[in-house]
Amino acid sequence: MAAFDHSLVTLRLFGDDLNPAEITALLGANPTASHHKGQELRGNQSGTVRIARSGSWQLDAARHAPEDLEAQIFEILDQLTGDLAVWQS
Repeated sequence: MAAFDHSLVTLRLFGDDLNPAEITALLGANPTASHHKGQELRGNQSGTVRIARSGSWQLDAARHAPEDLEAQIFEILDQLTGDLAVWQS
């Protein structure tokens, strides 16, 4: 198997009715980024404004060089609730 220079891992949740504060409360971790459907979003480099077409909640792991997907997955999961009822809902 080929070796990769680096890896990035992100858990992302999307939905028209997604409420980022509710996801944060349920999962027990603050997101790296989040927004509601209809929220104005400004591009970091371009400054262009767009309207979010759906809600989003995102949690990023630290970049690893060389890649280490397993460590990044555990980095994310270790921050989140282990309550299976939350994950089933």
